[in-house]
Amino acid sequence: MNINISSVLSKLFLFSYIMYFISFFIGSYIHVVASYITLLNIFLFITLIFNVFIVFSLKIPKEFGILIVVSFFIFIWSVFAGLGNGGEEGIKDALYFFHSFNLVLSIVIIVFCFPNKSALLINILIFGLSIIAGVAILQALEIFGLFVTGIQFKNEIYGVKIVTSIFTNPNDLSVVSFLSLLTFTMLKNTNNDLKLNSAVCFYMYILTFFLIIISLSRTVFIFFLLFSFFYFRAVGLKKFNKYFILFSFILISILFLYLLQTEASGNNDLLSVIQRRIKSVLDIMLGNELDGSSSSRLSNYGYFFSNINNIEFFGMGNKNYFDFYKSASFNIDIYRYSPHSFVFEIILAFGYPMLGLILMFFLCYLYIIKNCNRRLFRGLFFVFFIFFIFSFVMSSIFRTPIIYMLFLFSSYPVWVNIYHHKSLSLRNN
Repeated sequence: MNINISSVLSKLFLFSYIMYFISFFIGSYIHVVASYITLLNIFLFITLIFNVFIVFSLKIPKEFGILIVVSFFIFIWSVFAGLGNGGEEGIKDALYFFHSFNLVLSIVIIVFCFPNKSALLINILIFGLSIIAGVAILQALEIFGLFVTGIQFKNEIYGVKIVTSIFTNPNDLSVVSFLSLLTFTMLKNTNNDLKLNSAVCFYMYILTFFLIIISLSRTVFIFFLLFSFFYFRAVGLKKFNKYFILFSFILISILFLYLLQTEASGNNDLLSVIQRRIKSVLDIMLGNELDGSSSSRLSNYGYFFSNINNIEFFGMGNKNYFDFYKSASFNIDIYRYSPHSFVFEIILAFGYPMLGLILMFFLCYLYIIKNCNRRLFRGLFFVFFIFFIFSFVMSSIFRTPIIYMLFLFSSYPVWVNIYHHKSLSLRNN
């Protein structure tokens, strides 16, 4: 029996990438023996071996090569900064940056070796978000006393157990859910030949809505409502626009009635917490006074800029920000561990050299996409803008490597378009 070795290896490579990407939706939630022996880390090293083997056999354009090299130096600096300032926590951070380097390497290789895999990436998004939703549903059932799961809860608000799924912070759950929907939209919208069942598009929308509502993030909820008006048109389901308007009217009516019914109850359970968060969303949208959480963040951002001269050039190590915040006049219980800003956290934890490397990475990234068509550029710029806004919502960007993956997934169709455009140009010349 004849076996095509190259075909077998190709399928093996692709399978390892699939498992690696899916494992980002599980993270460290499931581990073996020790917390760092996870499916995610196991496939990190498997795909890395494949990547190193493949990348040296490919003729990659220099701009992609520079992008890979810069991402590698970001990892190297995280190692030096971690050993110098962070101890064990610093080494953990270095591992997260190692994932970011391997993700860049993986997506670049997939662009050149598997340029027609948008449908596969979409299926990974659907399957992964379903995993996250499954864990969230089990947690919700446990909270409401409908089913005993034995799941440990990692966070509370107002003394109430809340749904976080595989994450430690509900904001991370909200952000990843919305960004998964946004990435799904980007992959679908940039591939006219990709046909999806309308039920799949509606499933992703409803799943994202459920996860955002249950995880209580107000900023993400507002962006989700605004994005909803464009979603069905963007995925090619224009006929659903009228159904969305009806759905929105019913939804807002239900939420309004729920607010009227529970506002005076004062109950301290998950439903009451959700009710208070929804009410605060309405207050924000109506321009009423900000609550304590929002005003505290504004105070934090103002404090950062007014004390920027006190930041050490090489950083002070991750989650080691007490010395910086010790003269703050607001409550620093949260900010001494996370400043709730990717840029602030990078500067505080790893110093200005790391900020410079990350800026260099994005300059290389912008250089790569500058020649793509205008529609793709607008779409990717919108994705980049949303990622930047949500960096102020999450507890920590670089400790949530699934964010890197979603951003690179969004970049995949653009990079494929550029690569094929260059290939055609070369052939025509």
